[in-house]
Amino acid sequence: MTPKTILLAIVILALLVVPALALPTTQPPSDVGCRTATLHGTSAVGGIGWFNYGIYTGGPYQWKTINFTIGIGAYSYTQPGVPLVSCMTFYYVACDTSGCDTPANQKSFMTAPITPMVQSTYGVPFQNISNSNFNISIVAAESVKPFTWVFPPAVFYGTFMFFVFTGMWLRNRDMTIPTIVGFLASGVILYGSALTPGIPPEMSNLAVGIAYASLAGIFFTIFHR
Repeated sequence: MTPKTILLAIVILALLVVPALALPTTQPPSDVGCRTATLHGTSAVGGIGWFNYGIYTGGPYQWKTINFTIGIGAYSYTQPGVPLVSCMTFYYVACDTSGCDTPANQKSFMTAPITPMVQSTYGVPFQNISNSNFNISIVAAESVKPFTWVFPPAVFYGTFMFFVFTGMWLRNRDMTIPTIVGFLASGVILYGSALTPGIPPEMSNLAVGIAYASLAGIFFTIFHR
């Protein structure tokens, strides 16, 4: 083999190997959602980068991302929305100005399922009341639930008892005795709730509401006189 033949073989080999070494490398994805994913790659030449992706392993890849400027090293792109759909596997390869990574080095990701809508439970208390044939105790327990779901229980019971006690006290105009009774009742309920583990937490909220109403009664009595 002549020197010229050897040199020609080296040149041909270099033309075949060097471009392959310069191809980008596909890296694993991140931040995969139901209709979005961030694709990663590494480039040895920089310039323009993009990703080819599709639903078939090994290609052909039906879609490509937009072209964007990249430097030498790692680069990424977040693909939003269409054609990504939930609960589906996609395969992709990194590309740059030197070409695309080989299908053997492709990476894949499966989009997440769509979060189901939260079903409202505001109709459950009425259903329970209806099923109980409008039992008085169940009506009393269930009718306040939609309000305590919206407002903190202490706020609801405090407001409710405030109007009840205020109505009683306004009728008598002298609120001294009802106020004392209210504070005593509130203390008994709070003390009993602390000592009795079986008492529901709503009772302590009721006690707080009575205490608020009693305090309001003191101010009303002072300023009324």
